[in-house]
Amino acid sequence: MVTDNTRRRLIVAARVVLAVSMVVIMHEATAKHPDEVPVVRSDKLLHGLAFCWLAFLADIAFPLRGFGLRKIVPLFAYGVAIEFVQSFLPWRSTEVADIFADGAGLVVYALLAPLLRRFSPLRDRWFGSVGELEPLIDRS
Repeated sequence: MVTDNTRRRLIVAARVVLAVSMVVIMHEATAKHPDEVPVVRSDKLLHGLAFCWLAFLADIAFPLRGFGLRKIVPLFAYGVAIEFVQSFLPWRSTEVADIFADGAGLVVYALLAPLLRRFSPLRDRWFGSVGELEPLIDRS
C-alpha cells in the first residue's frame, strides 16, 4: 500500500523529472553538434518519443488533472517554442514536420494513457484516486 507521504514524493519526483527532461530536450534541440548525427530519418521518431515521454511525465506530475488540453496545449507550445528558437540559430533548422511529430507524440500518449492506467502500479490516476489525492495537494 502506498502511503500519502510516498504519493507526495512521487508527484514531486515526477515534476522534477519533467522539468529536467524539458531542459535536456531544449539543450539538445539548440546545441551545436560537431557533425550532424546520421539519424536524419529517425529525427521525427525522436521528436515523437520525446513528446510522448513529456506527456507521460506531465500526466503523472499533475494527477488531479486528466490528460486533456490543460496538459496538451503547454506541451505543444513548448515544441513550437523549440522550433522558434531554432529559427534563430544558424546551425539548426526549423521544420514544420518537427512540430507535427511533437503533436503525434502527444496523440500517441493520449491513446496509450487509458491502457497504461489499467496496470496496477499506474491505476487510479497514477498514485491514487482524485478523492484520495485531494488532501495531499497544497493549494496555498
